[in-house]
Amino acid sequence: MKKLLIVSVLAASSSVAMSAEGLKWSGDFRFRNETNDQKGVSTADKEKYNTQRLRLRLGLAAQITEDTKVETRIATGTGGTSTNQTFAETTSTPTNPSNGNYFIALDRANLSYTGFSSTTLNAGRMAVPFLVVGGSEMIWDADENLDGLHANYSTKLAGADLMANFGSFNIAQTKVATVKEASLQAYQLATKANIGETKLTVEAAFYNFVNLRQVHPGNGSANNTTNNLITNTAGLEYKVLNAGLQVDLPVSLPLAVYVDYAKNTAGNTNGLNTAYTAGVKAGNLKDAGSWTVGYAYKKVEKDAVVDSFADSDSFYKGGTDAKGHRVIAGYQLNSALALNAQYFNGKQFIATDAKKFQRLQLDLNAKF
Repeated sequence: MKKLLIVSVLAASSSVAMSAEGLKWSGDFRFRNETNDQKGVSTADKEKYNTQRLRLRLGLAAQITEDTKVETRIATGTGGTSTNQTFAETTSTPTNPSNGNYFIALDRANLSYTGFSSTTLNAGRMAVPFLVVGGSEMIWDADENLDGLHANYSTKLAGADLMANFGSFNIAQTKVATVKEASLQAYQLATKANIGETKLTVEAAFYNFVNLRQVHPGNGSANNTTNNLITNTAGLEYKVLNAGLQVDLPVSLPLAVYVDYAKNTAGNTNGLNTAYTAGVKAGNLKDAGSWTVGYAYKKVEKDAVVDSFADSDSFYKGGTDAKGHRVIAGYQLNSALALNAQYFNGKQFIATDAKKFQRLQLDLNAKF
């Protein structure tokens, strides 16, 4: 009986070990203290407050076969451009409870297949799969995910890395018989090459948001000229051309300069259709004692990009129709823990009556 029990235990242990092969857990925790200050032309336009937030994300990657992988992640927050959970939120909704446990939900679920030569296919809910320069969030917030299909082709030519990205994503569904669903068809070409010891990254993309004039997703910023289905007033279309350049310079510490540019070519934007950001970043957070600093200036006109997907932190109301400065600093305490700071200063609603704003974010980040 004892032998049978020992064999059973060993068999179960072997089964658990085999099932754990190819599994990789990861996650991160962030505690944030944030101070906001907006100054408008009237008393009603003035807001000043301090808040604390947390973010928790847990991911699991399963390498099912040599060429097939499934990645999933759950996260706090409301989704879209935010995975933050505000402490002691005064509203009582599933994502922001005034009491009880915080809400956590499926953030990503993606299947990746690499069985074709030089090509990767993705299906499901995934991180934005397009290359961006300098960590720019002018078009895509770092928390944003996309639902649909994506293909990446990568190769080398004359020592340069070449890649092409193609994507078809669902943006907004509707049950209104007279309104079509909105989608995104996206195309990008990019290259990474060396000129001597200088590294260049260049990308060009076209983001074609189909039928967005009738079904415009919202994340609370509502800065774009949007639709109103009740009054049957249609908004604008968004066909965004994007180009980015990053130059990593051959100096003793990591130093990169970058510029990111976008223009909505759909027309009917009253000229408010361009966006750009330019910045510089020195250092990288990696080993204990490492550090980074950076600066960027960004201007995003009202209908240059889709506000629902653009960075929600750089401007006071997020999204578009603003301009301003961003200063970052970070210090790696140990292999898992880092301190970060971001300071934003600029103007929101530049198309009408601009309001000045300042925002300071102090973060404690842990990765595991």
